[in-house]
Amino acid sequence: REEEEEEEEEEEEEEEEEKKKKKKKKKKKKKKKKKKKKKKKKKKKKKKKKKKKKK
Repeated sequence: REEEEEEEEEEEEEEEEEKKKKKKKKKKKKKKKKKKKKKKKKKKKKKKKKKKKKK
């Protein structure tokens, strides 16, 4: 699982660069949607940590 996360980060960087260049590839967009979902999950975890800090 850790390896997968690393790969995702790398892919994200690549996709970000591509987006900067031009967001034309529709297939990549679909992949990004899936990645966004994973990112949201990660953000939720961070939010939980912040809540703990507030407590």
